Amino acid sequence: MLQKTFVSFIALIFSLSLSSQDCENYFLYQQHDSVTFTFQGFMVVPSQAMFTWDLGDGATANGKVVTHTYTSPGVNTFEVCLYTETYDSLGNPCNDTSCQNIQVGVPPECAAYFFANPSPGSPDTWYFTDFSSGSPSLWSWDFGDGSTSNLQSPMHVYALGGSYNVCLTISDTTGNCDDTYCLEILVDIPGGDICESDFTYTTNDLLTFDFEGFMLDTTQQAIEYSWDFGDGSTGTGQTITHTFEPAGTTIPVCLTTTYVFLGGDTCIFESCRDVYVGNAPTCQALYTWEFGSQPYSVNFTDLSTGDPTLWDWDFGDSTYSTEQHPTHIFPKDGIFSVCLTITNENNGCTSTICTDVNVTNVPPPVDCYNVITHTPGADIFTFNFHGEAFSDELNVSANSTFTWNLGDGNTANGQDITHTYGSTGTFAVTLATVSIINAADTCVAYSYDSIFISDISYCIGGNVFIDTATHADAGQVYLTAFDAINSNIVSVATVSFDNNGNYLFENVNHGNGLSFYVQADLSQQSSYFGQYVPTYHYDAIYWEGAQTATEEECPGTIVHDIIMQESTAAATGNGSISGVVYNNDTKVVMQGVEILLLSESMEPLMYVHTDENGLFGFNSLAYGSYYVYPEMVGIETTGFLVTLSEDDASIEISILIDNGIASLSVEEYSEVSLLGAMYPNPANSQIRLNVSAEKALNVGISVYNQLGQQMIIQQETLIKGLNTVELNISNLPESVYYVRIQAEGSKPLMRTFIKVNP
Repeated sequence: MLQKTFVSFIALIFSLSLSSQDCENYFLYQQHDSVTFTFQGFMVVPSQAMFTWDLGDGATANGKVVTHTYTSPGVNTFEVCLYTETYDSLGNPCNDTSCQNIQVGVPPECAAYFFANPSPGSPDTWYFTDFSSGSPSLWSWDFGDGSTSNLQSPMHVYALGGSYNVCLTISDTTGNCDDTYCLEILVDIPGGDICESDFTYTTNDLLTFDFEGFMLDTTQQAIEYSWDFGDGSTGTGQTITHTFEPAGTTIPVCLTTTYVFLGGDTCIFESCRDVYVGNAPTCQALYTWEFGSQPYSVNFTDLSTGDPTLWDWDFGDSTYSTEQHPTHIFPKDGIFSVCLTITNENNGCTSTICTDVNVTNVPPPVDCYNVITHTPGADIFTFNFHGEAFSDELNVSANSTFTWNLGDGNTANGQDITHTYGSTGTFAVTLATVSIINAADTCVAYSYDSIFISDISYCIGGNVFIDTATHADAGQVYLTAFDAINSNIVSVATVSFDNNGNYLFENVNHGNGLSFYVQADLSQQSSYFGQYVPTYHYDAIYWEGAQTATEEECPGTIVHDIIMQESTAAATGNGSISGVVYNNDTKVVMQGVEILLLSESMEPLMYVHTDENGLFGFNSLAYGSYYVYPEMVGIETTGFLVTLSEDDASIEISILIDNGIASLSVEEYSEVSLLGAMYPNPANSQIRLNVSAEKALNVGISVYNQLGQQMIIQQETLIKGLNTVELNISNLPESVYYVRIQAEGSKPLMRTFIKVNP
């Protein structure tokens, strides 16, 4: 089977050295019929690259995925070659070529094959893309967790992290095609097990302890708490008291919790701690530790008993301290045996305890951090740097000092600096901030950036079209450089295109691991203004579906054309939708965010950009349902369904941009709130959600498909407190759906679920 031979080819590539992997490419292909093929290129080390194809019959093509139909009669063999141009991990130019012979004119062999990719913002959500050959008409998926699907290229949400064996079986109605391909995937859900638990304890004499267990997800409650006290004794209960025999040593205590999902599945989790059991009333050395606010920094807290008067710390790296609660910066990564010796000078009691401390170069805690942005200066060697400092989600830059290490032996101070480098190369930039929060609290944070300087000028250019034959006449093209690793938009530039639709960006930043997006917008001087919405290369109105732009040495030969997408005229009326967009990390309003207004069937109607106060608005709208869609490179959103009526003609919403995701502010919901996710999800017949109500009231619940069509509507009467609402979805076809809950006097609540067939 042709597709399955690629496994050995990929294994060969991954056996190469790391340095060569930076450039290595390979490709797979799918045969649709005897003459039509789809080719998809890959980099062994994923990176932005320019993909160029020689299809063997004199034809060439550009792009990561290309489809080609051969016209030569009979059976022929063609050599297809993929050429890639990129940069290695050191920023050096890096090219590679790979070739395969394909046979044209022979009906494709029946071979199952697929790609599996997690969603960038939701590691529990996986997309499976069929790449089988042989023109199958039936697909049967087993996702490895008991769920199945008959879609050709389905999406699946996993409830738990772990390893799953996913299998695709293809067939046709003639019985001539029947094949299965399986792939093991690793679902890595942040935060560990969803039923994770832990416990705390207190003691006054180091013999009798009060233990309390809890679930890390406070919306969950275990049905059983089982304790093993490490001395042969056990017990049950969320809180429990246990008395140990005098030991003078640490004893491992473990808590096992059992949690049952509403669907009946059981989740068991065990957490253990070493508990020191002493011999009261003698003294005993004890301490705890946690990472500090900068790399290799550890804060130690003395918890010793016996009223010590002297403390002697040995940090295991030939350094010492006599403070009671010291902070120590270790010289490197590693495991250090840290010993504390205490002494009571009044009664001569002394005690020592040693613990292994695993020191890693951890980032600052989430409540204390800083951010670097840089923009090009007057020439290729000059850069403008800007820093921001944050503590507890508040911008504290006004009370902070900024110290820069620019990576070339130079340093600087200040929130905004400009620096000119003396040569080409790659430079590691470090920003250290010290923020005075109050008289007793100082926030120290570090962040890092890299600068790549080349004396080669790079460009991105192309044309803007109204349709495939008509050039746009007036407008702008925006260039956005997106750092996917840090989920950060690092630079934005704008140029106007001429009356022939031509645009060109010069001196483009290069070699810093960026993905570039170009987006066109017609100006009021255009004769087509108001008839089209902003559009990305090639013809996408959403950045996730856009083709990235490849920077190349000027003058460039790659053309990044943009074909503008037409808008549908919205019916007029007395309704209005307005709102504000702000960054939930910084609490700062966001200017210039594109807000699309879509119809119920997701057709574009009009758009605006937020003003300097983060505000936007759509007026004179007919009553009905609309989607409000914030469109911004790097921001994930599904849009927000808003319904205008005579009783609710003007609706205001607040949109939060938080960690790369757009959502509605919880401040919009005063009467009801949703607790947790819908369950089970995916589901085939019934789905439930927990709703908390501030008072007894009526709510309307609607289910919409991805086209905005209302599929289910029902009324529910809620009581004050927690309510469980059930929806019968057995008659819905397999797809993704939105649930909308509208309560009296509150803004609508939205949730998404997946319907699968049993």
